[in-house]
Amino acid sequence: MDILSGIRVADFSRVWAGPYCSMMLGELGAEIIKIEAPGVGDETRVWPPFYKERSGYFMSFNRSKKSLTLNLKDPRGYDIALDLIRKSDVLLENFTPGVTERLKLDYPAVSKENPDLIYCSISAFGQTGPYGNRRGYDPILQAMSGIMSVTGEPDRPPVRVGIATADLSGGVFSAFSIVGALLYRERAEGDGPKGQHIDISMLDSQISFLAVKAFEYLHEGKLPQRWGSGDPQRVPSSGYLTQDGSYIMIIGSDAHWPGFCRAVEREDLIDDERFNSTKKRVDNRKTLEPILVECLLKRPGAEWLERLEEAGVPCAPIQTLDQVFSHPQILAREVVKDVPHPDIGALRAIDWPYKLSRTPTRIRSAPPALGEHTEEILTGLLGQSDEEVTELRRDGVI
Repeated sequence: MDILSGIRVADFSRVWAGPYCSMMLGELGAEIIKIEAPGVGDETRVWPPFYKERSGYFMSFNRSKKSLTLNLKDPRGYDIALDLIRKSDVLLENFTPGVTERLKLDYPAVSKENPDLIYCSISAFGQTGPYGNRRGYDPILQAMSGIMSVTGEPDRPPVRVGIATADLSGGVFSAFSIVGALLYRERAEGDGPKGQHIDISMLDSQISFLAVKAFEYLHEGKLPQRWGSGDPQRVPSSGYLTQDGSYIMIIGSDAHWPGFCRAVEREDLIDDERFNSTKKRVDNRKTLEPILVECLLKRPGAEWLERLEEAGVPCAPIQTLDQVFSHPQILAREVVKDVPHPDIGALRAIDWPYKLSRTPTRIRSAPPALGEHTEEILTGLLGQSDEEVTELRRDGVI
């Protein structure tokens, strides 16, 4: 049995954070019913890049779901949505705060219909505070969270992380919170309502990732700086050019220093008073780094990698994606799965990083076509007749 077998999610989310969350839940066994606007659907269905006329953006975040088209502004569409919510365990939405109230699908309204419902709202800034009703996109949240202030080279302007960390962290924290709320609902005693509202702020999610950098500021008042690929507390710890590519290496403790010096053919540095402790290497970073840069350009990276591994010094090539997806470790972990797709053949999808021995995740289906499961859901789950479905379709409700 799958971990979330028997759990149904009414998924009103779109774009990135919400769909990432519901895809996680779906591949742990939940039934995900994605509610989309008729004729339009999730806006990412038309976002590039495209592969065989299908959006790679949409396909990356919407596996293992069913698609139900529904006009929520039509009273009949609203009634169908309420009927679905009554039969669901979770409602997921990432509308701008205030939209669900206008649609009469906010938590106070729908919890009356289903008191045990887990209702998760994902938004840029959360449901409260002076920014609570603002829109926000990933680069904005990276900037406001401080993530960008610590990303980039010391002598250049801040840069954003190359992936959408605010969206992804919001999705992950949402899935984690939903599973926790479901566990509470299962364990809670008494006859009262066991549902609850989860308020996820993507800005808060980003700030939680600051971790030690936030600790340093909150306790010592120090503003962390940008160090490029390096670590402010260790030298060497950066990316370095070799004769055939870039590699990153790190001296985790003083015990690694002698082996490192021997591996890079600079035994004279072992007892150098400027560099023979972690603190001294950090204090003399500007002197040591040019020495290392000159040294590492003398051989191909593969030779340095072999030497450093023998010395017990962590080192790795800075890989491009073609190298990532052909690496023996990635292949052994089966990170990429092939999913049958009716239009494009095999969809190559990234599997989840957690490996559960008894209840492994499972990619259940390719991303759905718009409204692909509408009739199945209306007639099978919600009890609509074929005639009613035909009328709803004729009138643009579905």
